[in-house]
Amino acid sequence: MSRFHQGCEVRLLYDVVNDGTVYGVERGKIIQEAGSVGYIKQFGDLINGMVYDVHFLKSDQIIGCRDWELADGDVEWQPPVFSKKESVVSSKKLASTMGDIPADTKGKIVGVR
Repeated sequence: MSRFHQGCEVRLLYDVVNDGTVYGVERGKIIQEAGSVGYIKQFGDLINGMVYDVHFLKSDQIIGCRDWELADGDVEWQPPVFSKKESVVSSKKLASTMGDIPADTKGKIVGVR
């Protein structure tokens, strides 16, 4: 079942990076920034769920987005505190399924949701 319909205003929750499918744009380069607002042009069911063609008017780009990458367009934008691959140091001991992580441990952000 589709969460959004044609013409619906949506907000992008994550930066969209070129995975090599956008001609003329370097692989790994951000092609649309998180927080951008666009409109559903069309949508369809793919193997792993819904894919939406979103038209971002400011950049005049149409980008395929997954359901989990989008929020309703009227939701107030709150930029993430961290970004992927950012270096961090834990200020407190953290619990993990692979064991506790002591305070002052250095690491990198793997993903942001």
